[in-house]
Amino acid sequence: GPGGPGGPGGPGGPGAEACSETISPQFGGPTAGTSCITTTQGETLTYPTDFGSTLNEVEIYTCPTSQLRVIVSNGIPDHDITPENPNDLCPVNWMVSIPLVPTMSGVNTEVSALGIVGISLNGVPAYGAQEGGGSNAAEIDASTQGVPSWGHAARSGDWHYHSGEFGRVGTVEEHTEDVLLGYAMDGFPIYGPVDDDSILDECNGLMEPDGSYRYHVRTLAQVDESLTYCNGDSPAVNWNYVLGCYKGVLTGSSVSDSAVESLPSDCVLGDATAAPTGTPTGSPTGTPTGTPTGTP
Repeated sequence: GPGGPGGPGGPGGPGAEACSETISPQFGGPTAGTSCITTTQGETLTYPTDFGSTLNEVEIYTCPTSQLRVIVSNGIPDHDITPENPNDLCPVNWMVSIPLVPTMSGVNTEVSALGIVGISLNGVPAYGAQEGGGSNAAEIDASTQGVPSWGHAARSGDWHYHSGEFGRVGTVEEHTEDVLLGYAMDGFPIYGPVDDDSILDECNGLMEPDGSYRYHVRTLAQVDESLTYCNGDSPAVNWNYVLGCYKGVLTGSSVSDSAVESLPSDCVLGDATAAPTGTPTGSPTGTPTGTPTGTP
């Protein structure tokens, strides 16, 4: 919804609700560019046929000295979309820098209700669970105008997701618990949903046998949308579709404009934590592919 960078309901804008005293910084984002794709509300655009020359571009860099993972993308989805609002789809010069080796903070940090909380492997950001007016952005029913699984554009043109489907239709079939979907802003990986979400902690995460920590998105059925967004004054929110809270340290995480900001000199193309087979987006090359991956 209008929770995009630069939009009327952008980070810190109307409807942004804070529950606790340990809320994360607002990362904001670069301003959407030109070369927008004109959309018509309710009419499906097939990828890549209907996207013209504005196709998905994403590169994931590993920076061993800087200890960063940097995702550079144009924010254009690599799958079919059916816009449910009148906003056009515009490229955004995303440069998202997160810890290469994330560390536990020891204190849960509240995620932002609006704006970026993580990024998909296809370079499209995941935003908080609220719309600009404070309504639930993920649930679609008679009382809420939620966002479909394929996401939507803010008024400023930036495409984003609100639910754990990360752009793919058929969560259960396509998003198993071992499928890497993307990364949270604290650097920890985000995987598909588990069948029994009672094994997840309040942030949507769990510790693996090897000692590593990972988040798992929740399906719409695993979130009780009848609850209020805040769980009292806890930093863990009830609308935990993508994240319930951050477990990791956010120091050093940043969002900048890839047309302005330069990559650290030690960055090399390629994701150090190779995604397992079945990941929605394969090895990012930065050059638009003619065949979409994971098309709904």
